[in-house]
Amino acid sequence: EALGGLDAVVISSAVSPLAPLDRVSAQTWHDVMVTNTIAPALIAQAAVDEVSEDGVLVFISSIVTGLGHHGLSSYAASKAALDRTVRSW
Repeated sequence: EALGGLDAVVISSAVSPLAPLDRVSAQTWHDVMVTNTIAPALIAQAAVDEVSEDGVLVFISSIVTGLGHHGLSSYAASKAALDRTVRSW
């Protein structure tokens, strides 16, 4: 409080299991979406009121959101969802 809030919050959580799309389990999909999309949104939600007026929230995404990479379907989908979440704010 004495320092005027947070200057920056960098959110870079990620998990990237390597598996062909036809072998990604429901549990893996769940874990990847929670870690890469839901957790960053909740961290930002908790921090937003503590960020100073000229502070920033920084989210680390990935270039794979615009490309297709064999074995990274759940990761790419979760980072694309994160991108859309951030844009909707």
